[in-house]
Amino acid sequence: MTPALREYAVAGTLHLDHLAAMADNNAEKHVKARLAAELSEALGQPLDDVRQLLANLLSAHAAEWKAFVNSLGPGSFVAGWASAA
Repeated sequence: MTPALREYAVAGTLHLDHLAAMADNNAEKHVKARLAAELSEALGQPLDDVRQLLANLLSAHAAEWKAFVNSLGPGSFVAGWASAA
């Protein structure tokens, strides 16, 4: 693996891991509130609906990410960088 590809792999893993961590109700509250408000306005949808859909999306991603990382086993380089699993 070239150094550039390794950096892409690390960055991708960390981005997906951070997104999974956002599913926690207390994690990144201000970020989730801002994103929900922006999406609500852009989509013309009620803020409460968008908040719930965003929470559902983050929860689904967290569950899928955890299952994916766990399926790789402890020897995987992804498992070594991921904290949400």
